[in-house]
Amino acid sequence: MNVSPAGSEVVSRLTVLQVTVADSGLYACHASNSYSSQTATAQITVQQQLVPAKCTDNPFFANCDLIARSKFCRVKYYSK
Repeated sequence: MNVSPAGSEVVSRLTVLQVTVADSGLYACHASNSYSSQTATAQITVQQQLVPAKCTDNPFFANCDLIARSKFCRVKYYSK
């Protein structure tokens, strides 16, 4: 999993980059200070991306399977 945590003392964020179905699951956030603590959870479901039927190989660049797995199928430079 490729994560990018960012934040400050007031607000924090966790971004999961290039998600896959394997990143689905229960995520938890725990916050605390000198007065109390709190935990919140969220169930995240990542759906598999379907390869568009019109995605065809452009041999000049690469094969369609690699393009689709890299999520570049809709990029004009990688499709016919």
